[in-house]
Amino acid sequence: MASEVSRKYQEEILRLLSEIVAELKESNILLKEHNSAIDSIKNRIRKIGFSTTNWR
Repeated sequence: MASEVSRKYQEEILRLLSEIVAELKESNILLKEHNSAIDSIKNRIRKIGFSTTNWR
């Protein structure tokens, strides 16, 4: 009985960890897209002569 409860507990922890990893991967992708957009904006601003050194 105790081993069955322990097994179910471990399965639930693994399921939750898998969900967390999936969320982190998605967040990382979104962050990379965001940073890419920011870099693009900064490059456009530099082209017209403004300093962006203190950004981010």
